[in-house]
Amino acid sequence: MSHRMILRAILVASAAAAASSVWAQNGAPVPPPASTGVAAIVNEFVISNYDLDQRTALFAATSGIGITKENQAQIRAQILRSLQDEVIELQEANKRKVSASRAEVERAVQSIAEDNKFTVEQLLGRLAQAGVTAATFRQQVKSADAVLFVTPEYNRSVPGVLKNALDVGSRPYGSSVWSGKPGAVVSVSPGAIGGFGANHHLRQSLVFLDVPTLQQPEAYIGGAAKLFDDEGRLINEGTQGFITKFMQAYAAWVEKHAS
Repeated sequence: MSHRMILRAILVASAAAAASSVWAQNGAPVPPPASTGVAAIVNEFVISNYDLDQRTALFAATSGIGITKENQAQIRAQILRSLQDEVIELQEANKRKVSASRAEVERAVQSIAEDNKFTVEQLLGRLAQAGVTAATFRQQVKSADAVLFVTPEYNRSVPGVLKNALDVGSRPYGSSVWSGKPGAVVSVSPGAIGGFGANHHLRQSLVFLDVPTLQQPEAYIGGAAKLFDDEGRLINEGTQGFITKFMQAYAAWVEKHAS
C-alpha cells in the first residue's frame, strides 16, 4: 500500500508538550461549534462534520497554531484530507487484519500523559477543555504511522519523562506500542553539539524497542536559543532548509517501512 503521508506521527514529546504550553499560556482554545452533516464519504465510510470539528479542535490544542477566520478554511481542508487518508489506511489495515488493540491504544495514551506529568484523566480533561473528546484523541493515536522523537539533552541523555514514556509504552512484554513503527530522532540544545549524547542514547533504546530509525541525515540542532524569534518561530534560514530536507528524508523512510 502506498501511504500518502502527512506524517501523522506520534510526537512523543512535541504534541502533548505543545498542547500543555498552549493551555498554560493562552487558556483552553475555543472549540469550533458542533455541527451536523457529511463532510466526505470514503469507500462508503462517512466522515461527518462533527468528526472534522473534533479533529480541528485537536489540531488547535496540540499545534500552537491559532485558528482564525483567515486560515480556518485552509486548515480544515488539510485536516479533511488527512482524515480521508486515514480512513483509506485503516481500511487497508483491516483487510490485512492488522490493528491496534484497545489495550495498546490505552498504553500509548498513558505514555503521552506521563511524558507531560499528567494522569490520563488530567490529559483528557485538558483536551476536553479544548473541545476534544477522549475518543477523538485515542483514534488519533491509534492511526499514527510513525514516531518522531524531538528531545533536549540532560547529562548526555534524554529527559526522564521521555525515558518513562518509552518504558510505559513497551509494557506489558510482547505488547509494545513502539514495535515496527518507523522513527527518527531530532536532538536540540543551546550548546554547540546539538544534543549529540541524547540523540545516540535514545537510539540505543530504539534498537531494543524494534523501532526502525532513520540513519541519515542525522539531526543535531545546536545553538537553539538563537534560532527562534520571541514568538517561537524558526527564523534561521539554514536551519529551515535543513529541517525541510530532514523531513523529506523522514517521509521517504516512513513510506518505506510503514506499509
